[in-house]
Amino acid sequence: MAERLSFGAFGNAADLLSGAGKLLGVVGGVLAGALQFYEGYEAREDGDVVFGVGSMLLGVSWGLLSGILAFTTLISGGLALVIFLLLIAVGYALSLFRHDKLQHWLDSCYFGKHALGGEKFPNLHAQTLAYDALLKEE
Repeated sequence: MAERLSFGAFGNAADLLSGAGKLLGVVGGVLAGALQFYEGYEAREDGDVVFGVGSMLLGVSWGLLSGILAFTTLISGGLALVIFLLLIAVGYALSLFRHDKLQHWLDSCYFGKHALGGEKFPNLHAQTLAYDALLKEE
């Protein structure tokens, strides 16, 4: 006769895989929150205060929610999914406030709106030099 495999406290392979999946999800959520917080910290140090503080708050929210899901069953799977989707939407909306170097260059060009605090390039040569410097940085 075949013996039944024992998976300790999990009982069977399905429970073991389910527990491992939940653990990986929590680790991924906490790691995503930490990286989001770090990105916000760097942005705040670079002077982008709105994006920086918002990203740091979003990172803390990711981490806390993932930690709560790890240690409690107060939030059902469906509600947790809705909350995570809202956090993703907030992250996307927050990313619209982040301006990279190319956007600053475009803003300073002849047809730019000059709304990002940059000044208009005095001539085409200065604009081209700034563009070349931008390409060398990337």
